[in-house]
Amino acid sequence: MVGKLQDLYGINVYYATEDDLREMLPNTSDIDFNAMGFIYNGNIYVKTKGSDGTTVDNPDKIALHEFMHLILGSVKSTNRSLYENLLGTIASNDRLSSAF
Repeated sequence: MVGKLQDLYGINVYYATEDDLREMLPNTSDIDFNAMGFIYNGNIYVKTKGSDGTTVDNPDKIALHEFMHLILGSVKSTNRSLYENLLGTIASNDRLSSAF
């Protein structure tokens, strides 16, 4: 699914260890490298292993979470009522709201 979203939206997803992410993005004090994933300059970066050696269980899930930030941000700016409806649906669904 991540590959299809990459192709559809033209967004690159990079999977790397925390140390590799720090090397890929030097001199970027505005990035929280403690986060499991983040968006920077239009790309999605997903941590596969922390600096302490902890392995990430499901990096694709993190990539999908980051895609949702982009998609919901786009919906918010183009169709505010749809955005608010989506948020209401998420908030009223226990399974969905616990994921956010």
